[in-house]
Amino acid sequence: MQPVLNLQQARLNLLLNQTENIVDLLNNSINQALETEDGETIVMINNFLADYYLTNSEVDKALNQLNQNITYHPLPKPYLLIRAKIHQSKGEYSKALELTNQCKIKSNQIWFAEDQQFLEELKKQVVNK
Repeated sequence: MQPVLNLQQARLNLLLNQTENIVDLLNNSINQALETEDGETIVMINNFLADYYLTNSEVDKALNQLNQNITYHPLPKPYLLIRAKIHQSKGEYSKALELTNQCKIKSNQIWFAEDQQFLEELKKQVVNK
């Protein structure tokens, strides 16, 4: 339970622009979740950290964090979308588009307008490359 609360605290801290302890808090939370074999919470935290790193242009850290989810068979969304954004930031638009299309197919009813907008943006990037 505490790792989930810590994730919520990290989200709040990010909104308040109080980011200095987010990574440490969540890495400790991952260790707690590992002790209880709470794979779902580990995936949520890794997704959040990967997105956080990506937002801060730390692409390799984002990819490393996201790769930690593979063991837990994460849900396609947001996992595939974050992975697509990592590839997009590396200029690998075709791979990003492929992953986003996979996510759209697998996500079904949880595909939103902003997701479609990202997909359309990738299509343009692939054409213009």
